[in-house]
Amino acid sequence: FVNKNPFKLGEVTEFIADLPDNAANVTLRIFDLSGDLVRVIVDEESLSDKKNQSNINIGSWDGMNDYGNYVGSGIYVYQVRITFTDGSSYVQIKPIGVVK
Repeated sequence: FVNKNPFKLGEVTEFIADLPDNAANVTLRIFDLSGDLVRVIVDEESLSDKKNQSNINIGSWDGMNDYGNYVGSGIYVYQVRITFTDGSSYVQIKPIGVVK
C-alpha cells in the first residue's frame, strides 16, 4: 500500500508491502494515464534481506520523473511487480494522486 495518497509535491510517499519467504525481486514503476513511463523507482531489486517481513518499504517516490523534474498535479498509476523464487510473479496496479 501507499502511505500517502494523494500526496503533495515536495513530500515523499512510501510503498509498503508484506513479503513472503519466496519473494525474490521487486520492480516499482510510475506511469501517467497515457501509459507512458514516468519514473522507475526500483528495478529488479533483490529482496533477499527483506523476506518474510511485514510493512517493508520497497521504495519511495518524491513526485519527480526520471529526468529530475516534478510531475504535474494529477492521477498517476503505480505498478509493483514481485517475482518469486519459483519464477511466478504478482503484479499490483493502482492509482496515485499528486497535488500541488
